[in-house]
Amino acid sequence: MGGDAEPMLAPLKTWFGFWCRHSAACSMFARRGQPGEKEMTVHGITFDIGSTIDRPGALQSEACAARGLLDRLGDKWSLFILFNLQDESMRFNALKRRIDGISQRILTLTLRSLERDGYISRTETPGLVAQVNYALTQLGWELVGLTNSVISWAEVHDHIIKDANTRFDSIRNGG
Repeated sequence: MGGDAEPMLAPLKTWFGFWCRHSAACSMFARRGQPGEKEMTVHGITFDIGSTIDRPGALQSEACAARGLLDRLGDKWSLFILFNLQDESMRFNALKRRIDGISQRILTLTLRSLERDGYISRTETPGLVAQVNYALTQLGWELVGLTNSVISWAEVHDHIIKDANTRFDSIRNGG
């Protein structure tokens, strides 16, 4: 890859490095190289993997730093909220209108969780009718950036994944 691609890869490399430092799965990658190896090259891109977790199942441990993040990214609504807040700060009802299918209760619970984790801020403006706005924090902006990199990767590789699905299904179905 040319030098022009380097800035675009920076968020992905940061995310991958974080994942590798906190993931039991990545320790399998590190074992393929030399013992103590701190970098891994995939398709010509070198990732700084730092130290890895050597215990199997470490990602499932309550003490794993990445577990909470992966739980947050894997829930149904957090990313919808975060992505909507990257456009502008928003009030509760504006978010509810923008996110099709989310109930008031689930939106409330998810906003509280995101605020508790430090990804969003809640600002109340007093008045006759108090106005509450939600906005991304610096941590939230960083997470959205990293997640956008993963989404971009998925979009670039979508045809490969679909081809693999087709081949797998064909073999499984005797075709």
